Amino acid sequence: MSENFELRKPINPEKEKRWAEIAERVEQIKDKLGKPIDAGIKEAVIAFQCLGFETRQSCEGHPDWGVKRR
Repeated sequence: MSENFELRKPINPEKEKRWAEIAERVEQIKDKLGKPIDAGIKEAVIAFQCLGFETRQSCEGHPDWGVKRR
């Protein structure tokens, strides 16, 4: 695998439109602290949602902040 590997968006016009619509929705997702989806996993969240997996809580992992469940 090339070191320059990067995720690529679909090239099909219908898929591109769906990707853009979902990407716009994902930009609006915030957690209880008002923080957005972490940049490092944003494309993965978009891809999951394009495939029908409705993610609701996604982050790269942060041991030093967040809302803890009791």
